[in-house]
Amino acid sequence: MVNVNLYFEKLIGNAYETRVRRSDGAVFLVGGVGRKFTMPHDLAHFLVESSLGLRHGFWGSIADGAVFGTMRHLYGRRAPHASKRSTQVLRANQPCLSEAEVLVAIAHQAFGSSGSDVLRRLRALLDEHAPAPATRPRRAITDANIQQLRKTWTHDLSDWRSLPVGGVLLREWPERHGARESDRQRGDEPAARSDVR
Repeated sequence: MVNVNLYFEKLIGNAYETRVRRSDGAVFLVGGVGRKFTMPHDLAHFLVESSLGLRHGFWGSIADGAVFGTMRHLYGRRAPHASKRSTQVLRANQPCLSEAEVLVAIAHQAFGSSGSDVLRRLRALLDEHAPAPATRPRRAITDANIQQLRKTWTHDLSDWRSLPVGGVLLREWPERHGARESDRQRGDEPAARSDVR
């Protein structure tokens, strides 16, 4: 797995896009999906997958070489046999990708509602709906995992809301302690940005 820098850019309305810079030099654009939520869907994937330890969800799959239909290669050398590798990763990670989608939907539902019992609601939704991939038992999600998810979700949602249009949040996958950086503006994005618009 290579490290991946993620640049979540806020666009007009609820629109966003993500630039992905892999440590092997390849740079991709991921079109934003799930625009009905207050938290960008792909950022929600990052928070859920890193907090709950999903190493083969959306972002882990990209780090392993997967290229999804919402992605476009911008520049940088792609590895030999990249298409074949992508197909292999997507096939191998399919159960975890499905699990990640369900867990992100649960997080959107729990954190999108009002009230002070978010943690209890999140735990109940996870206990009721969290999938168990056919190849292994259901993932153990601890109270510490849930607390971490709430903390990072609250922090990143606040950061996202305070960003101006064109502002960028930078995150790194896999996330390492201390790797989180504050909000960034256009000048800190990957090089060659003018080539892609």
